Amino acid sequence: TATIYVSDIEKAERYYTISGMSEQDAHEKAYEFCKEKEALYQEAVRLGYSATKEEIQEYLSELKTAVDTAANSADFRAVMEQFESEEKYWEYLGEVYQKDLPIQKMNQDKEKEFFERKAEATEEQWQAHFTEWKKSLTEAENFERH
Repeated sequence: TATIYVSDIEKAERYYTISGMSEQDAHEKAYEFCKEKEALYQEAVRLGYSATKEEIQEYLSELKTAVDTAANSADFRAVMEQFESEEKYWEYLGEVYQKDLPIQKMNQDKEKEFFERKAEATEEQWQAHFTEWKKSLTEAENFERH
């Protein structure tokens, strides 16, 4: 059973609302996003993927540099302003990447395996396969909302 926290859905909703979605659309998108992410995380854990504190800190350090130099840095700043402070924003992202980094590692390996099995495959075929795989993981998972 995978747990989806209402607080995570609300955070995702705020992000989608800031991006210009209606409240209803933002809620639906946030719930689907959280279900998919949790299903991917559960699969990553089942397959033995993890992220160390050092990996998370290194990733956040790279992200901070990227945010400062990004063409859309104003968008990042708008999201940051939703938090008590910039420090709280980065703490939150640290929590996010505890799950995201194992997912990223797994997804990279899955993509590599796909192209090793199907050397002639296109990026579009990989994306279609990946979308179906995520959908099947999400449909197979039992979710509890807390």
